[in-house]
Amino acid sequence: MDYVIKLSDKIDDYEEHVEVLRLSDRFDGKSESLDKLVKIENRLIQDLYKMTLSDLIRILSESSAGGENISTPILPQNCIKHVWVNRAAKQHEVYIELPKRRWDITYHSQAFEKVGFPRMIFKYSVSNTKVTLSNIVAVQGKGY
Repeated sequence: MDYVIKLSDKIDDYEEHVEVLRLSDRFDGKSESLDKLVKIENRLIQDLYKMTLSDLIRILSESSAGGENISTPILPQNCIKHVWVNRAAKQHEVYIELPKRRWDITYHSQAFEKVGFPRMIFKYSVSNTKVTLSNIVAVQGKGY
């Protein structure tokens, strides 16, 4: 479904109304009574909406920001959650848990043995084949 939004290039007030037209699929022109209806690029105007510009901006931002999130059921050990943020753009998030543990680490070329770390949750954002560490959160206690 396609939409046509009629806006002025001189916006004085975001509470002014704008027109949004929803177009049907291609119109074949076979029915004589339909020929008298308004057409755009050989398609019929199916619906006409009037709304304020601020409402239109809110609706567009809500539809593009989150979209439909799809969560998975049970995941492998230490993988807490997987969420599709935008399937069409192949964007998703993965949450990994690291239990409380002692690690041998190197900090500024200095080696430290058995340093205690709390239980942590790592959030990774995945877009196509690019993986980015988004957040690290320390969790007190078991958290169950």
